Amino acid sequence: MKKRFPIFAALLLLTAAPMGAQSAWSNGLDRRINSAVSPIREEYGRVRIDDWLQYVPAAAYLVSGAFRGGGGEHGFAERLVALATSAATEAIIVNGLKYTCCRLRPDGVAANSFPSGHTATVFMGAEQIRLEYGGWAGAGAYALATGVGLLRVYNGYHWFTDVLAGAAVGVVSANIAWRLLPAECKLLGISPRAELSVVPFGTGVMLALTF
Repeated sequence: MKKRFPIFAALLLLTAAPMGAQSAWSNGLDRRINSAVSPIREEYGRVRIDDWLQYVPAAAYLVSGAFRGGGGEHGFAERLVALATSAATEAIIVNGLKYTCCRLRPDGVAANSFPSGHTATVFMGAEQIRLEYGGWAGAGAYALATGVGLLRVYNGYHWFTDVLAGAAVGVVSANIAWRLLPAECKLLGISPRAELSVVPFGTGVMLALTF
């Protein structure tokens, strides 16, 4: 099993993050970064690819567990449970902070900027990949996640500190899910290495989940 993120440190960061995001230093940093990217955004426009890139790591993690020989220590059903748990955890934390802090977005459209939900989602999937495969797979997933976070700032939807907090939420959510996974699989009766297979059926194919 790959080394897990020290959750106590991340939880401490999440506790301090709302206060830090309102500090004069972080607000100054956020505004300087926004001022630097605003002229570029005004000239070239927004890049909306982050709306779907946020789901790529989680989808890759799930799909790679659907085929024999995909590697990792968990089968498709286990990964599905882990993703569902981490997504639910992420949603609770993100929405709890968004509607408690009520921070105005850089574009002034809504007061739900902190933390970045897109960034939380993409880092949650990236951390799932790191936990499952480690090494270069984890590094690649984190590189993509970082790109999504930077796009949220470039597009003017989030402040830089919103993205940092979103990344922490995603990592914490994935690790919580991994810690709960053995108990959840036991409760649901899911056997280790449950597989999703492509099986010929008549003139076509069907998907079969083997427990």
